[in-house]
Amino acid sequence: RQYYADLASNEDGDRNMDDFSLALAAGKVTQEKINNLTEDKNSLFFTADEDKRLQLIHSPVNFGGRRTRKENKVACLIGLGSNATPVLLNTASALADCNLSTPTIDDITNCATKEEILALVCPQNLVTFPGSNCFIPSPWLRDFIIDSDSLDTIDLIPSVISRAKTFDEDHADDPTFKGKALAHAEDFALWGYGVGTGGVPETRFRILPEDGDLRNYSKQRHRDCLLPPIPASGGSITEGGSNSTGILSQLNHTMARQTEEAEEANNLRRKEIERLEEKEERKKNKMKDLHSTVTNMITL
Repeated sequence: RQYYADLASNEDGDRNMDDFSLALAAGKVTQEKINNLTEDKNSLFFTADEDKRLQLIHSPVNFGGRRTRKENKVACLIGLGSNATPVLLNTASALADCNLSTPTIDDITNCATKEEILALVCPQNLVTFPGSNCFIPSPWLRDFIIDSDSLDTIDLIPSVISRAKTFDEDHADDPTFKGKALAHAEDFALWGYGVGTGGVPETRFRILPEDGDLRNYSKQRHRDCLLPPIPASGGSITEGGSNSTGILSQLNHTMARQTEEAEEANNLRRKEIERLEEKEERKKNKMKDLHSTVTNMITL
């Protein structure tokens, strides 16, 4: 969490919020979406999980997509602490166009609770969100949702809208902020409504423990994001000295961060195993009613 809050690029990112909203707009070709998603390894993006809840994904990278390695191979990490798990992203599910039909944004933003939002009626044949199955938030929105400790997108909508209005008021006199936080928050609200009501499908991942690219990249990101910086050359660590105090403080902070998200990582592995078991069981159920000769042909 602190790593993202301290990024030097946060303010510049918030000055260009429209770029975040449009990066994965519907109609863009898949390769352009992949390039936009992976252009910054410090990016964090949102997807829907199987329970219609928010899933935080970060550190996207494409090991392919170049002359020497044409095929795209997009990896990322799930989880925010030392147990962040490297996975291979299914770009077909994550970056597919998502043209949602939702209640109007005016109706949604006038609601103060999740219950009020769910009671709204969706106009028929009206596309309100032309985007993708995943959503890239600007820095202020990313940090706000991380700090909220909530994965319920519909429950988050009223507080996100309120925070956006405050953000715009705080920066009203700064012409360098080109986009409006409220417009970006409204995009999230429409997408979040789709997540919470099942309109945004689950994004799929693959866990490949033996994949060298994933394993090495995970080590690099843990080293860059979790380990405290080494003291500058010439600095001394003396008992009770300020340098020693600062380093100990960093170490304590790092250890605290390393205890986060262990349960999330374990749940991810458990869900992947359950999904594979369910897939195998469905396969068995389909085959049990087939004639033995057909079954033998399939299994050969």
